[in-house]
Amino acid sequence: EEGADCVNVSTGGNVADARISGGPGYQVFAAAAVRRALADSGRVVPVATCGLITAPEQAEQILADGCADVVETARLLLTDPWAPQAWRARLRAPYSLPDQYLRGTHR
Repeated sequence: EEGADCVNVSTGGNVADARISGGPGYQVFAAAAVRRALADSGRVVPVATCGLITAPEQAEQILADGCADVVETARLLLTDPWAPQAWRARLRAPYSLPDQYLRGTHR
């Protein structure tokens, strides 16, 4: 109703005294709960999740299971900015770059 484009769900791990068990996809449960609550209330707002999502198959499963609409991988991208291209290749997804970037390729 207020015009949100996306709800980014986090369990508050940036708070010093938060007691959160970390592990692969450890925040996905919270995003899934928010997504269900929004759907149950009749609202259509995309929900983003994060939390040690480090493999393309893991990200695809989160989307396929309907736990979230967007998977965020900020820390992964800080250490490996080419991860999306590696994931694309691993999932055999089509190669696609915006036209302005194609000038920098050998295609």
